[in-house]
Amino acid sequence: MNTTIMRADQLEARFERLLVDFGNLQQQVAGLLNQLQGLQGGNQQPQGGGGGGTYESTAVLAPGTNTGITVSSRTSAGINALPGTYTVYNDMGTTSTVSGKTIILSNNGDGTFTVVTQSCT
Repeated sequence: MNTTIMRADQLEARFERLLVDFGNLQQQVAGLLNQLQGLQGGNQQPQGGGGGGTYESTAVLAPGTNTGITVSSRTSAGINALPGTYTVYNDMGTTSTVSGKTIILSNNGDGTFTVVTQSCT
């Protein structure tokens, strides 16, 4: 009888460990799904290489909210314009440099972007 109880306790301990492992796995999958959605910018998928990376624009951006902005994705395949135009937030406090200078953007994950830095050369 002691052997049966001992084996039942061992099985219960294994089951508890598996539950913890399964919970950890669920959290990891949820985190990866969130990362994937952020990299894709909501429903907007970068073309020519996909995934996350560096986003940029060469438009002149006034402080605040700028709409109708062309955004490109820089990947190992090169620089590719994303389909459509986007809203870009410039919280730098000043208008960006002249047109043609690269402005690095952060993907907000909701189909909008925010200015991170801009070229000064």
